[in-house]
Amino acid sequence: MSETVMVALVGLVAAVIGSGLTIYSQRHKVKAEAVKSEADANEQIRQTVMSLIQPLKDTIIDLEQKREADKREMDSLRLQMFKLKDWAFRLVDQLKGLGCEPVPFEIEKSKGE
Repeated sequence: MSETVMVALVGLVAAVIGSGLTIYSQRHKVKAEAVKSEADANEQIRQTVMSLIQPLKDTIIDLEQKREADKREMDSLRLQMFKLKDWAFRLVDQLKGLGCEPVPFEIEKSKGE
């Protein structure tokens, strides 16, 4: 073989090897960038979801606090109602004991009863 052909073959082999190494290194770089892009996208999705969830959590906490306050108020009102009812029955008994007939009290039933 002539020297020129030999140099051309060595150059060709070197070019092929160089191209192969470049393609190999670029492939890993592209994969790494793809993984990083996917991780960035996942982080963005996580932040978006958290920004949507946090107001809902805050609303739930507020509603639970209001529900507890309403429950305490209802318990207090229920106790007052029972005390007033007991007082009214004792007052009726007292009036009857004095010979008076108190005005009848009619209770309207609510829809739930």
